[in-house]
Amino acid sequence: MNREYFGHTDQGLLIRNVSIEDGPGKGMRAIHVLNRAGLFLEILPDRGLDIGAASWQGKSLVWLSSAGLRHPNSYEPKGIGWILGFAGGLVTTCGLDQAGAPSTENGVEYGLHGRYSYIPSEEVSAKRVSDKEGNVTAEISGRVNQSAVFLEKLALERKITVPENSPYLVIEDMVKNTGYRDEPMMLLYHMNFGYPLIEDGTRVVLPKGTKTVPRDAEAKDGQDKALTACAPTEGYKEKVYYHEVPAAESAEVRLMNPSGWGVKITYSHDTLTELTQWKMMGQGDYVMGIEPGNCRVSGRAEERKAGRLKILAPGQEVSTSVRVEVVPKAQD
Repeated sequence: MNREYFGHTDQGLLIRNVSIEDGPGKGMRAIHVLNRAGLFLEILPDRGLDIGAASWQGKSLVWLSSAGLRHPNSYEPKGIGWILGFAGGLVTTCGLDQAGAPSTENGVEYGLHGRYSYIPSEEVSAKRVSDKEGNVTAEISGRVNQSAVFLEKLALERKITVPENSPYLVIEDMVKNTGYRDEPMMLLYHMNFGYPLIEDGTRVVLPKGTKTVPRDAEAKDGQDKALTACAPTEGYKEKVYYHEVPAAESAEVRLMNPSGWGVKITYSHDTLTELTQWKMMGQGDYVMGIEPGNCRVSGRAEERKAGRLKILAPGQEVSTSVRVEVVPKAQD
């Protein structure tokens, strides 16, 4: 792009540090990113560098819950208290020692989805970087330390990149056991897509050869329509499906709107071995969740029992990546 057209670099790629000054999120930091392709992101350093609002050319990509943005001090750790501050948005990270349903192990209670998304980030950086060809990218990074005396000592380093000219973002994470004992590590990217991307007829497109397993009887009852959204429905009960994607280094899932546009999610399937779909077609609670992770959502005790619980040795680290790209029109 010829920079002679620009008066300020914000004209091509806006990066703006802001503060939320009203409501239950008062005092929280946010980083707004808007690129020339019309992709807008609200990145939340005080909620683990998760991503709340996200839109493309003025169209929301995500579902935002009625709870709204809430300060991390609102965290209620027991049972399903996590959901009281669940704002939805593009990415809510679940972990790092627990994800999924509340669970108890050795007398210790682990609440819904763990405490990661309520931990403020440290060493946060928001900057533009340029390559040799002059291509400009927004780079947002930081570190989340989930650690306490006598408890787990895990750290996640996150980098979010957004190019100036294309409607996609990439999240690259590295989780490390910074302690001196083996630690269970559970990580799930709770991605919450909503209207107008999700509407009657929106389809989930999975890799060939994928096997779908319903979580329970409620999901089994609707399995024939698992991959297709319906209109908001009174009394709808949530349905959860596990998609057993064929082994590969990376995997791709699409959400395609009936009008022909959609979103493509590509993730590191070698480290995010499980894929969960959350389908909630209720009135107001109208969301399609696509959730790559290294676990299912049955909770820590059940994951251990099933042999899926991942363990990090002292000093061990694991890297993951998730890319979300807008598909402006249907692609074969």
